[in-house]
Amino acid sequence: MANNVTEEQLDKVVFTVVTEFNVTLNEAQDIIANDKATQEQVDASFARLAAAMHML
Repeated sequence: MANNVTEEQLDKVVFTVVTEFNVTLNEAQDIIANDKATQEQVDASFARLAAAMHML
């Protein structure tokens, strides 16, 4: 779902929120790609990304 957010949609949001969303999305993608990521890392990243998405 987060990958479906478009640049056009982000252009309508406060810059700080866009920055947080982009940082958390990249972090989440890195964690998913990491075969050694712990469940704690996954859960924390998900919580942060979900919070950023709610701000959108």
